[in-house]
Amino acid sequence: MDIQAKIKLNDLGFADWRDVFAADLRASGRSERTVQAYLQDVRSFAAWFERSRSIQFSPEQITGVDLREHRAWAVEGRNLKPSSWNRRRVALATLCRWAQEVGYLEYDPFQGVEAWEEEETPPRWLCPGDFSKFLRQVEINVNGAMTEHWRWQALRDRAMIMLMAGAGMREGEVVALRLEDVVLGERSGRAIIWRGKGDKKREVPLGAEVRRALVDWLAVRAGSGGDCVFVGKGRADSAISTRLVQRRVAEIGRQAGMAVTPHDLRHSFAKRALDRGAPLSVVSKLLGHRRVDTTARYVKPGWDDLQSAVERI
Repeated sequence: MDIQAKIKLNDLGFADWRDVFAADLRASGRSERTVQAYLQDVRSFAAWFERSRSIQFSPEQITGVDLREHRAWAVEGRNLKPSSWNRRRVALATLCRWAQEVGYLEYDPFQGVEAWEEEETPPRWLCPGDFSKFLRQVEINVNGAMTEHWRWQALRDRAMIMLMAGAGMREGEVVALRLEDVVLGERSGRAIIWRGKGDKKREVPLGAEVRRALVDWLAVRAGSGGDCVFVGKGRADSAISTRLVQRRVAEIGRQAGMAVTPHDLRHSFAKRALDRGAPLSVVSKLLGHRRVDTTARYVKPGWDDLQSAVERI
């Protein structure tokens, strides 16, 4: 649809031009979630505009002054978090370009409306004390299992967790493992990940603790069918879901008195490896990152690192 064919809705209500804006967003290939997020940010800007200008908002009313003052309201008044403002900034920039294309605006007023820079937050990992406490709870569950049923689950949990905490695997990679993908020897072992993030194949070496956890689990799993490494209690021939992994990790974390996710375990693996001197390029390859820059986030000090430094002063 060219510019002349588009309808200029200056005299219609907010919902009408918003519907056209939303339709154009969808036509550009944006997901419905993104469309709704953009519309919410536009509604919030429109509400601010009407409060501060005392006139009804419509796209042709937007000026660079309005946009810069809205940024000042967000940043200086701390009315939005940096991430929230930066997201809204993208939505408003998109609105302004659209308004110019369809004839609401003669120019793009978005010049000089800057992002709000913030220091990138490093991935969340468990500090050494919490990491030890969590793994100790995993062992307590194995040793304290009162029935074969609970021991079966505890050994499965330990093997899943060690692949994430001791080999850096994602929960999706853990549930996708097939029996033929795991090679275990007395002094070495590896797991073959056929479709990691970005559909990349890689091989992950398995340390002694991870191998022991897998050997113990596979021994009790031997009576189950299917070719998945990890199977469910009720459906012993079917792969478990990532949701189940998340629930089991969260439950063990709760037992240990902390909130833990599978991502925390993978991040803890990366942080521990780097803190113990593993080269960044090696850790990047173990994690299956496309770029070393992604892995470099783990080099940045976390809150515990900062706290520890302050305590030593």
